[in-house]
Amino acid sequence: MILHSYKSALLVIDVQNGVVLNAFEKDAVVSQINRAIDSARTNNLPVIWVQHSEDEMPIGSHFWEIIPELVPEDHDGRVEKIHGSSFQETDLAEILQEHDISHLYVTGAQSENCVNATTVDALERGYRVSLISDAHTTDDGAVVAAINGKFVESNAHGAAIEVKNLDQLLPLE
Repeated sequence: MILHSYKSALLVIDVQNGVVLNAFEKDAVVSQINRAIDSARTNNLPVIWVQHSEDEMPIGSHFWEIIPELVPEDHDGRVEKIHGSSFQETDLAEILQEHDISHLYVTGAQSENCVNATTVDALERGYRVSLISDAHTTDDGAVVAAINGKFVESNAHGAAIEVKNLDQLLPLE
């Protein structure tokens, strides 16, 4: 096991019935998210589920629910949000602080919206981020590639972000 000077958590952002209806390569991405969850749990990393709510996806509705292929456990973190960033007007920062987390593995949907906003916000807040390139999606595959590329090409945050596929990151530690 590699020892790091930081603790990690896995974020699963907005993989909800109403968000991934038309997602690009949904089954493959969900499979990768499940593999990431398994690795995180095996290595005792917190798994934090983020759920977006808006008029078309009110809390408690079918569209708001996490897709049935992914199964949160009772001890996992839960964050409900109404903005793009999982940090804005939520208790995510407090949850991470409670667990002394300084590194986030990011997965979920929609790549150009909530995944992007959360990743940018995490970097601005000083977190190290690993964007799992094959574990986030949106309705258009070109957009997924563009978001991955945006962070790969960005030198603004130096070593604070890495964009790798899941096999390059396993085991999540």
